[in-house]
Amino acid sequence: MIYIDKITVAVFIQNKKWKKTKNVFFKGEAFHGKTLASSFDDKDSIKTVLEVLEAAVETKAPLQNIGAEGIIISDDKTKILFMPQEFFYTASTYLEEEDSALSNGFYINRNLSRECAIRFTQAVIIYKFLADKFPYEAKNQRERTEDQRDKNFIPLKELISNCSSSVLKFTQKALSGKDCIFPAEKVFTEIEKSNTLI
Repeated sequence: MIYIDKITVAVFIQNKKWKKTKNVFFKGEAFHGKTLASSFDDKDSIKTVLEVLEAAVETKAPLQNIGAEGIIISDDKTKILFMPQEFFYTASTYLEEEDSALSNGFYINRNLSRECAIRFTQAVIIYKFLADKFPYEAKNQRERTEDQRDKNFIPLKELISNCSSSVLKFTQKALSGKDCIFPAEKVFTEIEKSNTLI
């Protein structure tokens, strides 16, 4: 397990021989929880995931970027499981195009790496929570990748009112693949007052 800022992040260990045997073995502490994809009505779950992603950037933890169906939050919000990236990507490709996008594709930008990739995912989570839609909504991966490359999305400031300029700037930069700093305090304030924004 990896410990990040007092939040236990359970990381399953993948058997590296799975490509040959087609068998995958996982090992880790089990807990009751829900996926991030099914937790957008829970402000605490959203904040917890954003905090862990931020801690991963700050501590340079080996956290791989995946979509919301591959992130599982314990009921008490003290543990988060990030499914192994390669395994989760492979599994999601066998889903119908829309389901694959909802579970993984909408949350990631494969043209980005490490910090910018995590910032992108943070921005998508914030955008989805505050605006109730995804910034890059093409269900087809190729079309979505082109939109991401062209930065073809509606700025958050055009969808919600009374939002902190720091949060708007962060989402704009992160969704454009640019270096930026996560304004944690401002983001969490916006999440708390989100029912008055839309």
